[in-house]
Amino acid sequence: MQTKSINIVFFIAALALTGCSSNDDDSETGTESTSTGGANSDGADQFFFGGTICSNTAEDTFPTTGGSTDTTEQTTSGADSTSTDTQTETDTESASDVEVDCSAELNRNLPGPGVANTGEGSLSYDENNITLSAATTDYDENDNFNDTVSFVLILHDGETRSSVLSATSEGLNEIVTETRVDWGVYNASIGFMIELNQANAASFTGGSFDIFALDEEPSQITFNYASFSFLLEDKDGNSFISDISEMVPVVSGNINVTGAQPDWSVILDATLEDGRTITGAYNGSFYALPLE
Repeated sequence: MQTKSINIVFFIAALALTGCSSNDDDSETGTESTSTGGANSDGADQFFFGGTICSNTAEDTFPTTGGSTDTTEQTTSGADSTSTDTQTETDTESASDVEVDCSAELNRNLPGPGVANTGEGSLSYDENNITLSAATTDYDENDNFNDTVSFVLILHDGETRSSVLSATSEGLNEIVTETRVDWGVYNASIGFMIELNQANAASFTGGSFDIFALDEEPSQITFNYASFSFLLEDKDGNSFISDISEMVPVVSGNINVTGAQPDWSVILDATLEDGRTITGAYNGSFYALPLE
């Protein structure tokens, strides 16, 4: 069994989801970001929001060496500036120098460029009409609980960066692999995050999802629904989500997802906790966060 925890980390607030999962093979497309989005006025990269994903896998085994070994590997992922394929750079460090610590703070200085420009769309609320250029997901196609799959979708106008740290320890009775993914959206000005729960499905294929408030999540999952939904709004203009007040919960509405990679289509119509309405649309690929 592999256990996984997802921490969406902000400078003030930390939110967590837990579940069981295994590895993810989703395809991913995108290009290097060419816009500054929410970057600082001097052009420097700006962390907007992000989080960590931690997993722990234990596999029973018979002793082969009578001892134990440790290996640790760190991978940083971004986008190739001249290709639509993602670029991965790998550095391996000894276990004596590096440990997988899932309680450590999120690394907000991940190297770029990141994966951006995966599609196009917009979010509209109040008198704002903000262009969307990317969609990031956390999804494990093998994570199925009671015939229900969960799909975390983040729509934004920035670029996604990630770093993977993995350590494997072999003992007398089992092999344990710990993996931590640090990820962040950079150079953005807006974000919309939502967890889609598809019932009676072996994998995520989309559909229509009614949105529930955080305290109204159904106790029995027999239909598609969405929860854990927020508008990430930079109200103070400092280019990052710095306060819980900038995470505006969604209390009702609907989100409809159709298509398949690389041609997804998203339609959103919802009501925020403060009474504002928000509508949106997105067409394009979903960039899947690495799970290992």
